[in-house]
Amino acid sequence: MCHRKYQNLFINTLKESFPAKYARLKNINKLDKYVEIQNKYLTNYLDRLKESIAKQYPAPKTNEFLVMVKYNQMIENLVHEYMVNEITNIIKG
Repeated sequence: MCHRKYQNLFINTLKESFPAKYARLKNINKLDKYVEIQNKYLTNYLDRLKESIAKQYPAPKTNEFLVMVKYNQMIENLVHEYMVNEITNIIKG
């Protein structure tokens, strides 16, 4: 299951940025199915993305707490940026 944060982001982006598409899917009772299908794709994408970023930016070889916090924040920010772009691209279709 895709992280709830990104599932909600997907639905909110669809609703706010593409209201016609949201309304059309809702009117023909396909919204839940559409979200389910995209959620499966985004779950796979998120897993591959985290793996790719971890390879590209290996963790620092230190046990310093603040260094690790900054590293983890950097990774999460990168993941979030890529996920927002992917969600927008999916909805644009």
